[in-house]
Amino acid sequence: MQIMCILKEEFYHGYNEHRHRTATNRLREYIKRVSEDDTLDTTIFNIGDGVAISIKK
Repeated sequence: MQIMCILKEEFYHGYNEHRHRTATNRLREYIKRVSEDDTLDTTIFNIGDGVAISIKK
């Protein structure tokens, strides 16, 4: 079985510091998890807001 997950950060109307901080912390946790997962081969590209591609080994 192959699964594709596409994540896109959506910006809220107006600035909300709490939501921004929460989204930033969750994004950092996501990047940490996929980068450290030995069952995934992950590459992060600096395109626009950033793109992460993970392939199950």
